[in-house]
Amino acid sequence: KAFPTPLSKAMSMVGSKASRSAHGTHIPGLTSLAYGNGSRDSTGVPELKKAVVEDDGYVEFEWLAHGSSAYTVRAEGVLPSERPQGEFDVGLWVTCNCPDGLTRGGRTRGGRMQMGHRLVVCKHANAALSTVHDPEAEVDVELKLKKAKLEAAERERQRIESETAEKKKQDELMPGERERIESVLEKISGAELVKMIREKIKTVEGLKSAASLFSEDLMPKLKYCFRCNSDYNPQSASERICRVEHPDNCTHTSCEGSWTECRRCNKCFLVSRDQMTAFLVSGNPNDRDDVPDDEGPYYFEGEHTSDQELVDEEESHYFRDNIPEVRRRCLEN
Repeated sequence: KAFPTPLSKAMSMVGSKASRSAHGTHIPGLTSLAYGNGSRDSTGVPELKKAVVEDDGYVEFEWLAHGSSAYTVRAEGVLPSERPQGEFDVGLWVTCNCPDGLTRGGRTRGGRMQMGHRLVVCKHANAALSTVHDPEAEVDVELKLKKAKLEAAERERQRIESETAEKKKQDELMPGERERIESVLEKISGAELVKMIREKIKTVEGLKSAASLFSEDLMPKLKYCFRCNSDYNPQSASERICRVEHPDNCTHTSCEGSWTECRRCNKCFLVSRDQMTAFLVSGNPNDRDDVPDDEGPYYFEGEHTSDQELVDEEESHYFRDNIPEVRRRCLEN
């Protein structure tokens, strides 16, 4: 197949067709940042056989490339100015029927020219596409790159200037102290540093010094979650999710102790993977299909909350409206 999807589907992604131009000179929006050569080798410029550009940006280009054999390179579709959000992900389909192209043929996604959307093509497609860049888009990309480099250079200049000024103040007010601290930090181990800080925060003055070093922007105060009854750091990825294990008084162990059912959320979970393995090996083979999937040890996984009323409302709503028999059963265990 020449293209991963039928042409009719590709056409439906860009709406109704506009009038065609007799001959296209470039692919709208295409720049050197949209693709890259997946081969270390290069090749001559393929012969352009077809070039159609419609008013809405839809293109049909075809080249004939010569190598160990004759190969056909095709580019068809539209390279949008921004990543579409519709049912189909509109893009520029690029294919070549050379051995390398058959494994690398793909689709240039989006029009933001970001690395994540960069298409890796064979050497024939790379040579073909290099001849049909959009001049205006290339100029725009070059201007943006120059602007980004200038802004980065300015930020670096400001950083160096600020650090130099601060160093000068330090030398005037606290001569030799920065060098002394840096020397200590180079030699002291992490464990020794932690031990030293723990000793210092035992006094009021030591705690003030540590608090100024570890500001709340860097280390915010812990918050308390009323759902899982634990403190958590809102900036810590490992502590961001609230997890509550199945209540012991709402669980019922089945299948020779290998898995447990929670009456509160109707989930099944493994008590012990060793027990489950033993059951599958030595248990009745006819019962193995009845073993449920492990749905995890938590009846709740979601956001933490500091709203006690919300937690009380969740509990009340669950027991009252969701499964009326659960409360009675849980209390009976």
